[in-house]
Amino acid sequence: MKKDITIEDITFCLVLGFVITIFILLFFSPLQSKTADNLFKQFRKFNSAQIIAPERLFVSVWRSARNEYIYPDMNHQDWQKWKLRYLGKIKTFDDAKIAIDSMLFSLNDPYTKFLTSSSFSKQKNILDSEVTVYIEKNGKLGTKVIEKKDIPIDTMNYDLKSDDKAVISIINIMGKKAIDDFKKLIENTNEKKVLIIDLRNNYGGKLSNAIEMVNFMLDDEKIIDIILPGNKKLNLYANNDNIFKNKAIIILINKKTASAAELLAGSLKYNHNAVLIGENTYGKNSIQKIIPLHNKTGLMITGAKYILPSDVDISDKGIEPDIYIADKKNADDEVMNKALKLADEIVKNEK
Repeated sequence: MKKDITIEDITFCLVLGFVITIFILLFFSPLQSKTADNLFKQFRKFNSAQIIAPERLFVSVWRSARNEYIYPDMNHQDWQKWKLRYLGKIKTFDDAKIAIDSMLFSLNDPYTKFLTSSSFSKQKNILDSEVTVYIEKNGKLGTKVIEKKDIPIDTMNYDLKSDDKAVISIINIMGKKAIDDFKKLIENTNEKKVLIIDLRNNYGGKLSNAIEMVNFMLDDEKIIDIILPGNKKLNLYANNDNIFKNKAIIILINKKTASAAELLAGSLKYNHNAVLIGENTYGKNSIQKIIPLHNKTGLMITGAKYILPSDVDISDKGIEPDIYIADKKNADDEVMNKALKLADEIVKNEK
């Protein structure tokens, strides 16, 4: 029994013939390569057009965080889920920002954050006209951008307590002037038996400056290890530039001693080159980098951290002093008094 040919059958045959013709033209004609390339280019162009700018911004942050964040487990979560959650749903810049902020918040890292165009612009100009300083508000550490003209010219103060001891109070560790000032003061104290370095209320500054300062007081010992993404480790050692050999060093610290200042205090402590007096320090050893993104925005991300000698990780717990004394805000500076008393004992024992 013969089957009637329907319109659907004819349509199917025509479509099949068209597909076969295109296939032959693409893969068996002399123009095969050129035609295929053009079609693939058109496909990529079409596909790219489907991902609008706000969504591209989100994907860029997602990818940068995955590649650059120091902890590959992304705070014990499947990072892919964020892309699956938001792709196809982001239509505006506000949508992108909400998605990005939610995604980065899941890392539980206050130093990793999305920078809007205005915030990114400020960070980009940081070396030319501004600096970021750490400030304390309601017991929490935050940041504030200030003009360079508002920063005190002096990076540190020097106080000659006696023929045998001197005190250097480091105000900030920002800029090359801090290194030059510190080296000059160290050289001037070469005849002293005891050096007291006051790092209280010092929220840090430039990490490389702190490394150079430590280098002036060590021989060839390890300064720090820097941990990079993928658990790669960079070992930094002093290069025998010690200009304060065979001298006693006392460092004063408190809960507002943070970041680069902690590196300076901790590296000397765990190399057994200094005695620390005061309170536990703040506990910030993470290192941030800034990645430029679309629309003049950026991503500040924790891309590394430093580990002190003896594999000491101070994150969130700080450095414990050798001699604990609460740093009270009053005229009678008990921490400094204890340091001066200890310095006198050191001098006496050496005579």
